[in-house]
Amino acid sequence: MTEAGNVHRRRDLRRAGRGAYDDRRVSTLKPYSRTGTSEVTFGMATSSETLSWGGIGIRWVLALLLVLITWNPTGTSFVHWALMPVFGSGIGEPGANAPLKFLLGVILLAGWVLYLQATRRSLGAGGAVLVLALCVGVVWLLASWKVLAMQGTAIEWIVLVVLSIVLAMGMSWSHISRRMSGQIDTDEVQ
Repeated sequence: MTEAGNVHRRRDLRRAGRGAYDDRRVSTLKPYSRTGTSEVTFGMATSSETLSWGGIGIRWVLALLLVLITWNPTGTSFVHWALMPVFGSGIGEPGANAPLKFLLGVILLAGWVLYLQATRRSLGAGGAVLVLALCVGVVWLLASWKVLAMQGTAIEWIVLVVLSIVLAMGMSWSHISRRMSGQIDTDEVQ
């Protein structure tokens, strides 16, 4: 690219309000390519922006941990430890370890906000309902084949796993959609 082309590119970046730029970076920008490479926009896409099955698995494990630490049927969860004693049941006394309970509650709340916000932005309500319906269909099929026993606490565990799948899909959907369609989801800032 010629120096005149770089000047025009820098001017266009300034007009678009993209903030500061690096002259060395601008000189290496490449126009949009449809060759199927990792160069999505002006050659700036990196390998760290890709998502593998392992990445989806990690997001699911973290979502499952978030759900199970918050509440689970065994009676050893944050709800049983921190909230139930306040109402007269659960593990321990209401005021015991209050600072630790508060800190862990804030950490759990931050995790829920992160996952729910990502799910809302990437899937939306309709997409979340579709993922939920797909999971319910799979559970129903497995139950009709007698693979899953729908009795006792098994139903509670299945609901928790399905919830974690919905959260993990919400966290991963923008990456999956970009890989399938080539389009990038962005939040519009005004």
